[in-house]
Amino acid sequence: MRKTIALIVLSGVFGLTVLLSGCQNYSHIRSSNKEEKIRRFSRIVEMNSRMLVSDSDTYLLLDKPSSLSHWHMPTRIR
Repeated sequence: MRKTIALIVLSGVFGLTVLLSGCQNYSHIRSSNKEEKIRRFSRIVEMNSRMLVSDSDTYLLLDKPSSLSHWHMPTRIR
């Protein structure tokens, strides 16, 4: 029983580590200066935060519904 619980906990910790750190290896990125590296990572963080907000809005159904329709709607009623 203890081995099963330990395996579940270790699997959870490993999964959380992979989820938080990501799977991409950043060792191939060679920048010439520190400012360029800071700009690159700030763009990555900004894009990830925008995608997280978009995904949470979609999941929680907080998006404003579109007023577009597949059907032609008259602009004025006669």
